[in-house]
Amino acid sequence: MKITRVETLVVNLPMVIEGATPKLRDRAVTSIDVLLVRVDTDAGVSGWGESFGHRIFPATRAAIDTVLGPLCVGRDPTQISAIHDDLQRLLHGVGRNGPTIYALSGIDIALWDIAGKLAGCRSTGCSAAVRAPTCPRTRACCATARRTPSPSTPSRRSSAAIATSSCTRSPCRR
Repeated sequence: MKITRVETLVVNLPMVIEGATPKLRDRAVTSIDVLLVRVDTDAGVSGWGESFGHRIFPATRAAIDTVLGPLCVGRDPTQISAIHDDLQRLLHGVGRNGPTIYALSGIDIALWDIAGKLAGCRSTGCSAAVRAPTCPRTRACCATARRTPSPSTPSRRSSAAIATSSCTRSPCRR
């Protein structure tokens, strides 16, 4: 399976706020922009992610549409860690903060959504597979997408998250 397209979509959501309308530079703030990321595969599976949009969504969108998205096309969407590590290395020269990291996060979330769909579980169930590796159900869930560092990258993952989690998925609910 290969990634065939990475696209962005800006959605303007109204803000329903009780009380006084918030203002920014003497202008009423009545909506917020959300930048969605869609990753399509040649198997017909699509994953959705969200990149921080707010007022800087044009920069985040440009990072996805012109740099990061094209680098994902042709890659195996189940190799989340390898894609993430490769894109992180690429971002080293442009900075690993702000719009570039927001862009990377949206792609990462979309890839996890694909992994969940392929495994027949929700994305939250797939993250449980990472946090609760002793559970037979979640261990099998998303096994190909589980975040493990590549051989050339030292582990940066926290073992605390693994140690403190418990499985809540059937059939191994505790």
